[in-house]
Amino acid sequence: MTSTSGRHAPSVLGARLVGGTIQVLASESLALPVGIAIAALLARSFGAAGYGVFALALSMVAAAEWVISALLTRATIKIVGETGAWRSIASVALRWHLLAGIAAAAPLWLAAGPLSSALHEPRLRSCLAWLALEIPFVATSTGCRSILVARGRFHDRAVAGAVRWIARLAAIVIIVSLGFSIDGAAAGNVLGAAIGLVVARAYVGRLDDNGDAHRWSLRAPAGFWHVAVPTFVFAMSLRLLDKLGLVALKALGGSTADIGWYAAAQNFAIAPGLLAISFSPLLLASMSQAIGAGHEEAARRLARDALRGVAAAVPFAAIAAGSAGEIVRIVYGHAFDPAARLATPFLVAAIAIAATTVSSAVLTAAGHARVAARCAWPVLPVAIAGYLVAVPRFGAMGAAVVTGTAAAVGATVARAGTRATGRGAPPIATCLRGIVISVPA
Repeated sequence: MTSTSGRHAPSVLGARLVGGTIQVLASESLALPVGIAIAALLARSFGAAGYGVFALALSMVAAAEWVISALLTRATIKIVGETGAWRSIASVALRWHLLAGIAAAAPLWLAAGPLSSALHEPRLRSCLAWLALEIPFVATSTGCRSILVARGRFHDRAVAGAVRWIARLAAIVIIVSLGFSIDGAAAGNVLGAAIGLVVARAYVGRLDDNGDAHRWSLRAPAGFWHVAVPTFVFAMSLRLLDKLGLVALKALGGSTADIGWYAAAQNFAIAPGLLAISFSPLLLASMSQAIGAGHEEAARRLARDALRGVAAAVPFAAIAAGSAGEIVRIVYGHAFDPAARLATPFLVAAIAIAATTVSSAVLTAAGHARVAARCAWPVLPVAIAGYLVAVPRFGAMGAAVVTGTAAAVGATVARAGTRATGRGAPPIATCLRGIVISVPA
């Protein structure tokens, strides 16, 4: 019986992983149409200035929410996913999410007045104060979705994510249509986050585990912070790489047109990143469950297949690079033709970051979170040195090539890390086939 389950574990886990990735990707892809719909509604209702206030406040809140997610999500998935007695651990993890949300919301709420004065925008005060209230809701619902992923309940996680976006849109539309100001839109955002939390928490279910020993405990499970801190460093490094090129281009003399082309080309290469973001937490959960159940070979096969999948995506990126001119012209118009030349290095960067992200999930599941963090350490020094040399000489193209090169360095180090820890690497044959197919593509 045991051997049979062991033989079938890789195929079962793999099928569930693919299906879950599709569901979660579809769920998170709602962010794009919802964002566009909200932007259109607010811009038409309050003008460019009103929407600008909302977008500025939302960007500050979103940054705080991202930091909380980057710090706690992977540790929650790893620790909850690898143990059978998960309820008390999940309960403590949720409290940390809630406390982190409160700790981030409080200073933003208090700083709303000074920030509005410093930026000479009085409307920012109330809008930011309202939006700051959503951070505890979002942080806690993020913890709930992480628990669902850790327990392999990918469908429930996808539904909870979809409800979050739909509730946000519905709340804002209803409140704005009733005649409220931009502060009403911010309150609608908070209401949508609260509804998302209620649904996600309902899916998680009871966490008392038939005992009161951990009811009010804030003691993190063993190994929690040993996973949380390195994975946060990893996520922060890749996040800074994504933003650093634009800052370097502006600081080192790039023209306004260069910046516009650079930003357009960055958006062109967003798809591989979205796929990696949707896939890597599910891979982490599936591998953690397999390792916790003693199915080491199943975990290795999942890791190998995941890395093979990234290599197999290279020809699709090549097709996108070959079609960049036509796509950019359709989306942005002829004025952005130079952005098409930047698509290839950005697609290289996107595939490399996806490979690094997947490798990080593999290493974290195997108990090597510190190795995963070290994969990202060379990325920023290489990028900074490259920007200083290339941007003054080659402008936007120099910044794009440096971004792609730095990301490729990170992927190379990550590949070495997975091989050194015995977790495999992308099969050479798949990589070679991908490169050969990419040339004519």
